[in-house]
Amino acid sequence: MRHSSVQRDAYVGVVTLEALRRASEQPDQPVLASLVDTSFLPIHQDVHLDIVLDTLTSTPQTWVAVVDDERRVIGTIATSDLIGSYRRSLQASLRRVSEVSESSGMLDVVVAENSPIVGASLRAAAIPKGVLITAIERAER
Repeated sequence: MRHSSVQRDAYVGVVTLEALRRASEQPDQPVLASLVDTSFLPIHQDVHLDIVLDTLTSTPQTWVAVVDDERRVIGTIATSDLIGSYRRSLQASLRRVSEVSESSGMLDVVVAENSPIVGASLRAAAIPKGVLITAIERAER
């Protein structure tokens, strides 16, 4: 998208689904550039992961565009990407620990919908002492 103060093909913002819905209800179709929300700031490819985490946890954004030196989009990163990566890393660490000690290990537990602990707090779930819960996933979140 061209913008007078930004070079060609550079990131300028995002067009949200809500903006597209509003535009589709207007009798005259607006120019795409008028729908761009410039408040969705991108992240430069060289920033530290802490800045990405801060951006994703301190704004309503659930994803952010990653740009290069010319502000060209080279990818996106989402909260779900970070959580998934963290979970896989944690599981790998726990597997290494379980190889060292016979009394430790890791287990993924799927709780059935009709289980008596569904909707209960962890405290009320009677989880054995010494069990460390590292993640709870609900509906793929």
